[in-house]
Amino acid sequence: QEAAVEDEVKLIVEKALEGDLTRRVRKDGKTGFFEALATGLNGLLDNVADVFAKITTAASEVHGGAEEISRGNLNLSQRTEEQAS
Repeated sequence: QEAAVEDEVKLIVEKALEGDLTRRVRKDGKTGFFEALATGLNGLLDNVADVFAKITTAASEVHGGAEEISRGNLNLSQRTEEQAS
């Protein structure tokens, strides 16, 4: 059982390092330390996935704001040129 859990955890950690945060350790049939390990690792992966989702959302909002500022700067530049003419 220990070897099977070790292989399962190793695969999930490798996938997480590759960016796949969707996999979880199965808790069925596990007790004691292995159940605690599965619960802890799954919770950690849930938290990392949540942080990643929040960062992605924030980055998207920053990008949108930067585009809006850029458009405003272009508009101001055009109006400044028109006034100078």
